[in-house]
Amino acid sequence: MSPVSHLLLFAADDELSFVSFCHKWADVATIVGLAITLIGFGFTLWGLRRVRAVTREAVGKIGAQLLSVETIVLLRLVTEARDAGRDGHWPRAIDRCQQARLIAVPLSHNLRLREEERDALRKMNTNLRIVVQYIENNRLPPGSPAGNLPDAKKRTLDQMVTTLGNIQGRLQGAAMEV
Repeated sequence: MSPVSHLLLFAADDELSFVSFCHKWADVATIVGLAITLIGFGFTLWGLRRVRAVTREAVGKIGAQLLSVETIVLLRLVTEARDAGRDGHWPRAIDRCQQARLIAVPLSHNLRLREEERDALRKMNTNLRIVVQYIENNRLPPGSPAGNLPDAKKRTLDQMVTTLGNIQGRLQGAAMEV
């Protein structure tokens, strides 16, 4: 039998048989299409969760690197302030202390740091402000005595260097573990 004769036979049959045939296979096709859609949707959700997890991990690693860089910059600024004070370059010492404060304040709110490290950064901000005020009041005015910073101010800056070095060491150690 040729395909044309099938069509004629189909046409010759009752119109209801054609409609019945369409309904039967349309229902099956709908169910199969729904199953494929649900499976595809499940794979899409699974893929999105994997992408989200990988993205979070990457953002965490970038955040840790940025924190490490900020700590290095802060350590360098405090060291330069200490060196400038030793050499009697008071405007440069003030500049480095002010720049260090601009980094220490926001860094003191970073949740990747331990609570005692954040407290130390807050204290560092206060101590840097005190060092700046000392320089402005006792070293910059005309006729001020020449010389170095008082021992207490030197020790304060040295303690900052030590604290920042410890923070930096911990961050580098944590980066090596990842």
